[in-house]
Amino acid sequence: MASEAAVQKPAVDERRKGEAPIKKEFVRPPRERHHETAGDKPTPSAEGEPQTVTNPDESATATAGVKRPADQVAESGADAPKSKRRRGMNKKRGPSYSQKPAAQRLCPLLSRCELCLYAEECRFSHDVAAFMAEKPADLDGECPVFKEVGKCHFGLSCRFAKSHLSAAHENKVDMEVLSKYRPTTENTLSKELQSTLRHRRYDFTRADENVRRLDDRRDAKPVQAAAALDSTESLTCNASEPCPPEIVESSAAPETAEASAPPVKTVGCLTDEDLIKPRPAEKKTVDFSDKLYLAPLTTVGNLPFRRICKRFGADITCGEMALATQLLQGQTSEWALVKRHECEDIFGVQIAGAFPDTMTRCAQLLQETCQLDFIDINVGCPIDLIFKKGAGCALMSRTRRFQSIVTSVASVMDIPLSVKMRTGVYDRNWNAHELLPKLYDWGASLVTLHGRSREQRYTRQADWDYIGRCATMADGRYFYGNGDILSYEDFEASREMTGLSGVMLAR
Repeated sequence: MASEAAVQKPAVDERRKGEAPIKKEFVRPPRERHHETAGDKPTPSAEGEPQTVTNPDESATATAGVKRPADQVAESGADAPKSKRRRGMNKKRGPSYSQKPAAQRLCPLLSRCELCLYAEECRFSHDVAAFMAEKPADLDGECPVFKEVGKCHFGLSCRFAKSHLSAAHENKVDMEVLSKYRPTTENTLSKELQSTLRHRRYDFTRADENVRRLDDRRDAKPVQAAAALDSTESLTCNASEPCPPEIVESSAAPETAEASAPPVKTVGCLTDEDLIKPRPAEKKTVDFSDKLYLAPLTTVGNLPFRRICKRFGADITCGEMALATQLLQGQTSEWALVKRHECEDIFGVQIAGAFPDTMTRCAQLLQETCQLDFIDINVGCPIDLIFKKGAGCALMSRTRRFQSIVTSVASVMDIPLSVKMRTGVYDRNWNAHELLPKLYDWGASLVTLHGRSREQRYTRQADWDYIGRCATMADGRYFYGNGDILSYEDFEASREMTGLSGVMLAR
C-alpha cells in the first residue's frame, strides 16, 4: 500500500489545444451564440433536455389570434418602421441645408438678390419669406464684406444680412464705397468660363496643333531615316559597270517635278501666327537668380499662408499643386489653388498631369485666362494616387513621355516654364543628373531638384552633395536646390553652394 501511495499519477491537463496557461479565475466563459437562421435549432433546456425552437413564421401564425396589450407592442417596436442608423456625434440634428432637395432650397439667384432667369421653370424654391423664417438669427454687427466692398454678394444668405437688407428683403448697395473698391485677388473662375469649360466650348486649337505637330515630327524621323536608307541602297551601283538608265531617271525625277510644279496663288496677306514658335529671346523673362523661393506646399501653401510669407520677405511664390484634368473640367476647388494676391509680385502655378495633350491644353488655358509669371510642372509628387496615374515622379522613368510634355507645354507658352523634380524614382538609382541637361534643351527655364527619391519620400536627410554635383551640369542656367531647409542656418549653408541660382524653402 505504501508503494502504491508513493506512486502518483500525472496531472491531467484539462486545457484545450491553443489555450494559454491562465488561471481559472481569470478565464472568461465562452460567449453564447444565438442562432438567427430560420428552422429548428435544438437548445438545451433547464433540465438538460433538448428544446426545439420553431420557425419564426410558424410561431407568428400560431400566436396571430392572441392580442397583446398596446404598451407591449409599443415597447417591442415590432410594428414600428425600421429607420436607417445614422452615424456621427449629433444624431438628433436633421440634414444640412445643402442636403435638402432642390425644391426646399432657395434659388441661388434670389439668395443674391438677383432676378431669376428661369422664372417658373426653376427647380429651386422662390419663397423668400419661408427661407427667412427658417434661417437662423443673424449675428450682431456690421457685415465685413459690405463694409469693405460696398455690396455683399451673399445677399439673403449672409449671417449679417440685417445690416444690409431692407424691410422688403432687398440688398443695399453703397455706391461710394463700391466705386472705390478694387479687387485684391486675381485668377478667379467666372461662371462664364466655368460653363465654357464644362460644355467643352473653349478653343484649344493652338494646343492641339502643337501637340499634333510634335507627334508627327517624332514619328516622321524613323520613317525618313528608313526611306533614306532604302534610297541609298537602291541607287548604289558598281563602279566598274555603268548605272542603268532607270536609276538615273528616278534620281533626276524629283528635281524636274519640283521645277515643273506651278506656283500656288494666294489672295491677301498670309500669316503663320498659329505656326510660329516664339524664340527664347521673345518670351517674357523672369530673373530667378538669388531669390527667396517659397515651395508649392500642398494643403499648406494657400493664399493666406503665402501672404504671410510675403510679409516676411519671400520673393517668389507658387500655388499648390493643381491637377490639369480638373482645371480643364472647371472644378471650383481646383481653381481656388491658382488664385493670386496683389502682393505676390512673382507668382506661378504648379500643374500635374500624365499626358501631353492635357498638360498643353491646361498651360494654354492658364496663360490666356490668368495673370501668371511662370508655370511649373510637378515631376516630384510621391503620392501613390498621382504616381500610379503616370504623373508626378512617375515621369522621371518615362523619358519620352516627359520630353513630349515639356516640349509641347513650352511651345504654347509666352512665359517661362519651370520643372520641379526629385533625384529619381528608386533610392540610389537616380537619374536626375541625366535629365537635367535635357530639360533646358526641351524648353525649361528653371529646374528645381529635391534631394530625395520617390521611394525615400520625406524620410532621412536630403542629399545636398548630389544637388551640388547636378548644379555643375546646369552650366550657369537657373537651378534651385530643395530639401531640409528648416532654419536660417540651413538656408545660408545651402546658399553658399556653387552653381545654385537660389534655394527653395521647404522640408
